Amino acid sequence: MNPNELSAATFPKTNLTILQDKSSFCFGIDAVLLADFTRRQIPQEKIKMKQKTLRLVQPFSDSAPTMVLIESRKNARPEIKILPTLVIYKAQGEYSDSVNKIYMNL
Repeated sequence: MNPNELSAATFPKTNLTILQDKSSFCFGIDAVLLADFTRRQIPQEKIKMKQKTLRLVQPFSDSAPTMVLIESRKNARPEIKILPTLVIYKAQGEYSDSVNKIYMNL
């Protein structure tokens, strides 16, 4: 493993040191790696980070999700909200209405 990469075990611990109480941290992970990532995480009670929001991302409406977006919050109550799947394209090279709405709000 590259020493500059964070492992699943050190990732949450590293974020814990830089976040203030009740602040959030959002990240994306390849959907294929999600099971391995969550299995290797330090126990939640030890790191004080709780996963609050999860959203699957897929390229097209008829394809499988390829990414998972996760929001974690420091010292938060244990609950997780699952958002609707985000579809990136409605046609080849044409963003979906959901993605256009996100870009318009930046």
